[in-house]
Amino acid sequence: MISAAISGLKLWVLAVVFLVENYYPNPAAQFLIGYGHEWGIFMKKNQSIALQWYRSSAEQNYAPAEYRLGVAYDRGKGVGRNPKVAVAWYRRSAEHGYAIAQNNLAAM
Repeated sequence: MISAAISGLKLWVLAVVFLVENYYPNPAAQFLIGYGHEWGIFMKKNQSIALQWYRSSAEQNYAPAEYRLGVAYDRGKGVGRNPKVAVAWYRRSAEHGYAIAQNNLAAM
């Protein structure tokens, strides 16, 4: 019974991904799909796919996605480590009022 519920939930997640990708490019939804790929929540972990979703969301000025891109470049997660690019993403997120990005920016 539990495995059937999990399978049904995975199908639901796939349906949401399909709708967001093809019909409803909402930055918060794109961010959540990226987050799911980054951490393996209801889908396989895949940092490069996560970064694609984060970038789509960040292009629409969604601060949490900008922050996650900063983290990726800061730590070299799925991309080459690049502190200058990390600072640019942290700054952009911080300018949109994202407190964690402001903290990371101050620490660099």
